[in-house]
Amino acid sequence: MSRIYKNVQRIPVPVNAKVYKKLVMWKGIGGSLRTGVLMDSGFVRVESPYWSVQFKDEYSKRKTVTTYTKIKEEAQRILNKLEKDVIRIRSGIVTRQEIELVDNRMCGFYSNLLY
Repeated sequence: MSRIYKNVQRIPVPVNAKVYKKLVMWKGIGGSLRTGVLMDSGFVRVESPYWSVQFKDEYSKRKTVTTYTKIKEEAQRILNKLEKDVIRIRSGIVTRQEIELVDNRMCGFYSNLLY
């Protein structure tokens, strides 16, 4: 079973944080504004801005991949591609090395288009 989710961390309340009822706001590294939810235990629940996906690889082992996208539909597309790759590997059409080789070449190709 595959899933899409955002990672959640539990951290102590930062020193420079301002608390508004259950909302906690503070300046992060680089001056970016960070927010979290104050829990009853006194810790802050912070959600990652990026979506992660979990799926079973060709050996039926659970793999977790951070998509580095903030859009859930984009994360779903990445998950669909990973699942299709697993099906192709299991059926013997391609190997994992061939998929990685093509993915690396496509990344280089698209990055060259951007510049």
